Amino acid sequence: MNNRVLTAHNVAVGKNSKQTDTAYGRAAAFGNDGNMSTCTETTSSDASWEVDLGGVFQIESVIVRGNGTYCLVLKFAF
Repeated sequence: MNNRVLTAHNVAVGKNSKQTDTAYGRAAAFGNDGNMSTCTETTSSDASWEVDLGGVFQIESVIVRGNGTYCLVLKFAF
């Protein structure tokens, strides 16, 4: 196993992502495209979204933001 640490500002940008379903054409890729004016949307009340980072990274924090309607900002520090 490779023990080197890779450092990046936002390792999720442009990586493969998926969600349970899509509403209004707001696909999973909008959730990690690096553009703060786009967002993903689902029709499910118990929806999930995930991103494959394509490698092993030391994650210092995760920020999840919602749009103005649902005003969700979650910050996780590790």
